[in-house]
Amino acid sequence: MKTASSSSATPSRNDWPDSDAVTVTVVTPAFRAEGFIEETIRSVHAQSHRPLQHVVVDDCSPDNQNHVIERLAGELSGSGYRIDLVRHDVNRGAAQALLTGIAAADGEAICWLSADDLFVDDSKTSEQIRLLDHVDITFDDACLEGPDQATALLSRPTWPLGIRRNRALAEWQPDAVLVGLLFQNPINGTSVMIRRDVLRDTVSFDPALGNLDADADFFLRASALGLTMRPRLGVGTLYRIHPGQTSQRTDAMAWGRALSRSRILAALADSGRLDELLLRHRGLLAGAVLSANWCSPDAVRELSARMEATGDRGLSLLAAAARRITRLRGLPLLPPAEIAARVAESTASGEFARFSEKLAKRDNAPEQ
Repeated sequence: MKTASSSSATPSRNDWPDSDAVTVTVVTPAFRAEGFIEETIRSVHAQSHRPLQHVVVDDCSPDNQNHVIERLAGELSGSGYRIDLVRHDVNRGAAQALLTGIAAADGEAICWLSADDLFVDDSKTSEQIRLLDHVDITFDDACLEGPDQATALLSRPTWPLGIRRNRALAEWQPDAVLVGLLFQNPINGTSVMIRRDVLRDTVSFDPALGNLDADADFFLRASALGLTMRPRLGVGTLYRIHPGQTSQRTDAMAWGRALSRSRILAALADSGRLDELLLRHRGLLAGAVLSANWCSPDAVRELSARMEATGDRGLSLLAAAARRITRLRGLPLLPPAEIAARVAESTASGEFARFSEKLAKRDNAPEQ
């Protein structure tokens, strides 16, 4: 499947090597993936770009997935492609397995591909490398979703209807993206490519959230630090739907979405940036609240309290509307005291401390 890459007006980076010389590392955390991992690995091997490294992290899986990985490493490695198998001696969760894989990466560009997903466009990585000449993070704007590639349907996740045409959001300005992500995450984490220096020097995945919403949490913190993102226009992955995947655990995912948003709001407030951010993006907030299409009513409840605290009449009216919409829709809410306790526990992580320190130092001047 051939697709066209998106363009950007952002100037080229002087430190980024020629795209043909960039080593790409695909990191795959794997746990109970015996039934999927061969198809996943072969989809990476089929990428047209070389040099290409595939780091598969065995998160102490009890099945026979490692036999499959080792067989394929012997069969496929060579001609600018290799598989590296890294093992955990205890199960540490997907976020920690992702960090282990990133630490083992040789590439200047890092992709994340879940063990049950596939690359479905052979030119995906080569096109994304060219985008990283302009931005810090890139991802596909569409994917296939289904139990297998033959029956999967096209999915194009997007922002809530009320904010899709917001100019700042359409241009992927970091502060606007941050506000949008509080309501919905349209980015498929397993489609991303990230500059390795970003992960090393600025922001990375936080194992404190375990398997729950680690991708949205990363995008929230990256946006808060002003990192730039752009979509690659096209379908690059199959997001496989099956009963065993984490995203099917609706109660657990509700907790993850609440935690990721509540702790970013707290960090923004502590840094002194939150009121200015909310006041500057009144229009975007209004469209998102009134769309009533939120991934986390708990996060919107927390956001409503923060909007009221600004003392701005318009934001207070929006907060009241959000509470009313929550009641009318009968949306279930998690206990706020327990959310606060879990937020406090998760913000003690080293990665979140690094983020908070950088956030406190960031210039609060509005983006141009």
